[in-house]
Amino acid sequence: KLLIALVIRKINRKEVYYSNPTQLTTCILKWLYQLLSKQSKYLILDGTTWEAGDKYIHLLTLCIVYKNVAVPIYWKQLNKKGGHSSQEDRKLLFTEALEIFQLSGMMLIADREFIGEDWFRYLTDNQIDFVVRVSKTCYKLPVSKAWGSSHAYLEKRASKRKSPVGKRFTMGTGSYSFVAVKNTRKDEKEPVLFLVSSLTDFAKIAAIYKVRWKIETCFRQLKTKGFNMEDLNFKDDNKIVLMMSVVVMAYVLSIVKGVKETKVNKPLYKKYRSGQRLLAISLFRIGLSKLKQSVWNLKRFIESLDEIFRSKPKLSTLLVQ
Repeated sequence: KLLIALVIRKINRKEVYYSNPTQLTTCILKWLYQLLSKQSKYLILDGTTWEAGDKYIHLLTLCIVYKNVAVPIYWKQLNKKGGHSSQEDRKLLFTEALEIFQLSGMMLIADREFIGEDWFRYLTDNQIDFVVRVSKTCYKLPVSKAWGSSHAYLEKRASKRKSPVGKRFTMGTGSYSFVAVKNTRKDEKEPVLFLVSSLTDFAKIAAIYKVRWKIETCFRQLKTKGFNMEDLNFKDDNKIVLMMSVVVMAYVLSIVKGVKETKVNKPLYKKYRSGQRLLAISLFRIGLSKLKQSVWNLKRFIESLDEIFRSKPKLSTLLVQ
């Protein structure tokens, strides 16, 4: 909160690179990406929305998965009231992100709104593999026309077994996998999940999609159960984008601190009926608590940053670049 408070004060005074507001945002994101990217191969794409008075905020957000936590690394303010992003919105976001980050070879995971023939071709052209969830009826015709089992047969078969089933199909100039897998969340409305991917291993595709749920926790912690971004009430797009980068920076500091703390002190785990074993307190909560204890003034805050990023590139170096 000290970091957020300091930057809010400078934003309101228009002191922080306000003649070129994207400079500081880009430097922060480069810094964080260099810290996280070597330990991750997954990207998640999603959108988050809220309102500030009569201002609609719709951030199309690209995340990297670090230590089972989704961390935003790039976003665009779409100025939409709800709704979905278009294929052009997504391509623009990735085109800008590719100018900053090395994303080729990464794996993108996304939900049902992020579909489209042009979009899939754009990803494969940029050497980004993907696993995207689709609705029951989406691509039903090209899937059924392809050689092998029908769409209906795959759905029926998937509902009766734990392992996924699938087939290859073509759409336009692209060749993709269609996978049906039983929903482990036991949703009566959606007993079977349907996935489209550039990969060919059906079991791997189904396993990768499970990573997708991490982003919901991320948005919840950024917006309401951690840093309360919705309460900041910014309406200027430049301020919103810059403030998001500062909040994400604080979020990453908390995660890094949490990882270090769990290595020193054995954390408590909670076991679920499914057999899944998760931390009783999230890495974010553990780290945020420790960060609050160690940061009580600006001098100590700077020292704490030095401790966390001692072996990492300095933010001042990226600012010069």
